[in-house]
Amino acid sequence: MSCPLITVNLLEPGSLGTEVLYNTDHIKNVRRLKVKGAMNGDDWGRIKMMSTLLELDLSEAQFTEIPANQFKVGYSDTTMNFLHKVALPEGLTKINSEAFYNSFVEKVNFPSTLQNIGYRAFYMSHILEAILLDNLTEMGEDVFEYAYWLKKAHFGKNMTTIPSETFYYCYYLNDVILPEKLKTVNSYAFKECHSLRTTLPEGIETVGSRAFEGCWKFYPRLPESLKTIRNAAFNDCDAMDSLIVPSSVTTIEEYAFCNCSNLKYAELSVSQYNIPKGIFDNTPKLEVIKLNSATVVSPTISNSVYPHQNISQLTLQVPHYLVNEYKLHSYWYNAKAIEPFDYSSIGDIHLYGRLTLNHERFGGQPNIEIHSGNKYLKINGDNEQRFNNIKVNQSGSSSSKTQLLNNCDNITATGDNILSFGTEAKKWYFISLPFDLDVSRITPDDGVQYAIRYYDGAGRAANGKSGNWKNVDRTSIIPAGTGFIFQTNNASWTWFYAADTENKYGTLRNTEFNKTLAVNASETASNKGWNLVGNPYQCFYNNHALNFTAPITIWNPDRNTYTAYSLTDDDYAIRPNEAFFVQCPNEEYNTIGFPLQGRQLTSVIESQNAVKEFAPQAKTRQVVNLTVSSGEMEDLTRVVLNEEASLAYETSCDASKFMSMDSSVPQIYTLDSEGTQYAINERPFAEGYVDLGFYTGTEGSYTISSSRCDAEKVFITDNLTGTTTDITDGAYTFSAKAGTDNTRFTLSFVSNDPTAVREVEKDAIMGKADIYSVDGKFLGNDASRLEAGIYVVRQGKKASKVIVR
Repeated sequence: MSCPLITVNLLEPGSLGTEVLYNTDHIKNVRRLKVKGAMNGDDWGRIKMMSTLLELDLSEAQFTEIPANQFKVGYSDTTMNFLHKVALPEGLTKINSEAFYNSFVEKVNFPSTLQNIGYRAFYMSHILEAILLDNLTEMGEDVFEYAYWLKKAHFGKNMTTIPSETFYYCYYLNDVILPEKLKTVNSYAFKECHSLRTTLPEGIETVGSRAFEGCWKFYPRLPESLKTIRNAAFNDCDAMDSLIVPSSVTTIEEYAFCNCSNLKYAELSVSQYNIPKGIFDNTPKLEVIKLNSATVVSPTISNSVYPHQNISQLTLQVPHYLVNEYKLHSYWYNAKAIEPFDYSSIGDIHLYGRLTLNHERFGGQPNIEIHSGNKYLKINGDNEQRFNNIKVNQSGSSSSKTQLLNNCDNITATGDNILSFGTEAKKWYFISLPFDLDVSRITPDDGVQYAIRYYDGAGRAANGKSGNWKNVDRTSIIPAGTGFIFQTNNASWTWFYAADTENKYGTLRNTEFNKTLAVNASETASNKGWNLVGNPYQCFYNNHALNFTAPITIWNPDRNTYTAYSLTDDDYAIRPNEAFFVQCPNEEYNTIGFPLQGRQLTSVIESQNAVKEFAPQAKTRQVVNLTVSSGEMEDLTRVVLNEEASLAYETSCDASKFMSMDSSVPQIYTLDSEGTQYAINERPFAEGYVDLGFYTGTEGSYTISSSRCDAEKVFITDNLTGTTTDITDGAYTFSAKAGTDNTRFTLSFVSNDPTAVREVEKDAIMGKADIYSVDGKFLGNDASRLEAGIYVVRQGKKASKVIVR
């Protein structure tokens, strides 16, 4: 005999219990119930009391959420043990966490108004099918986990993510329609769905870790939109006998396709330039792997776990110009066979690794793109290579630089030459390009605005150091090897297009580049001749190879300040696309040359052989480097003692101080009698002292130290406290208020040049002299007690080494 249906019309929320008792003697007797009208929390509590309820029709009830744990069957809560069917109303927007946890409900409708299903809402339930409609856009994790009997799950079009473990261990799930707008299938989402058969929709971008592991009947056709395949995502997909990874995939993680027992053929995309460990582990039928990467694929080998267990059974199919490299590779040479395929038909070549072409060529006339990071293309030999478009992607915020170094004269291009430059928001980048830049075509990401400026050296010559950054005319062309600064309001990738000039394909340059400098005459030596130029090659450049002698000044993004480098004393590899300041010495020498031998693919200086036409020679040069620091912020200055140099500013060896654009970074510099601020001050010993200036953005504690000191002794005197410190023995820490102070510190030197030692009598050491031993120990002020020997004597600002008889 069927159980009678009790129908109640709620006169007001909270009246369900009373209305039910008009129809039965005890609330536990209700087996089939239909509710109409608005419900509240009290009504849901009454339903929990109906311990023998079989069916619940809420299709005409009014509520927006099903409370958490409402129909849950737990170890101590068995009130819903008999409930098998629930009808839900339009207007419902949310099913809260664990609402049907472990329930015996088999049939539930999901209204079109439903927007959210909470964590483990149907965990271990007996639900048979879930038809989810377009308004559903949010789900918690584990919603249908261990719902063993679930066979059908259809999604509306608007879900973008299948959360972790959504269908974990749904053994019988075989009828699945995924959302049209799906972007991500998260970890374990379909793990152990042994009966699963479905299609990944176009638009999906990420498949999470073990998302389809154990889906024996799942044969994934990977869509062109897919970008990321996480760890063991398709482990145990036995139905898959062939695999083609689309070109959109840029990330494949470890064990992604392991234990696919029937996999015979696998093709990896052009963006797979490495293979994670165990990616094809335990695929005994795999015979052929086609590697489309334009560079040799690097296998990740860790703890004896290889990309494939038995490479000797594999045939590799690789681009024709890479066959020999694969045959000589320490891992791939063990393959059963290495077969070439013709790469000439590939219209778009993407380099995600490093490639050197000797006599080999791509063939055809492809577009070439070198992606950002520590990637490069080096071309040697004489064979012809034609390109259409050339594109280099350079991250301005990374120490790993993208490079192209061409040693061949038989390379041509006909399309666009582009540098895509990555910026962080509101940060200045000092840029130089190997081609003439068409400013009118600069193209940042959608919605991004930019600023571009040049340095007005003529303005500095006429008016001084301040106010010389000027906006670039947006219709102009910036010549190759000319520097400029660039900033975007938001993080962006900006495309710089080459202008249609003779330098259009400067990225492929294999001729020496010479840059004519503006003389910019000035009565003040430290303000004349300034030019912002840059590396004209798309690779690192050895500073010692420059056909120039004057120091260069770069913006140091690691320290957020300027750093001056001497071409005599310092090793510096000018970065690809890096701009730097130089000072034109005069009209006779108004060119900076970049000989080809300075090009290199690393930032390490291995050769200091210089090309110098007018470098001054000195018998003895003593370099003293000083650093001011506060926390992680620091700045540098240098004094070079050179008897061949002048006390006046010399463009050939001195470097004017450029103050940081970041007012929080402390600054340090030396000064001459004219008040000129030096980053590098090359001068004779003279009186043996120099004034030291500094700037601090905030009040605090600062430290001055020496990272290199060729002089025998260097004393720093704090004129505020009267303290003198030998900084060859240790740093000097002091407190300072915010601002600039050009009078507080004095440096005095003791030369290690033996000709600088003077012989004196004891009574010749007069006044308030500070006397030190040669190892820096302070001996007091009384010269009469000195024994015969060598000492360091400091009187006022002057320090010298003396021999006492």
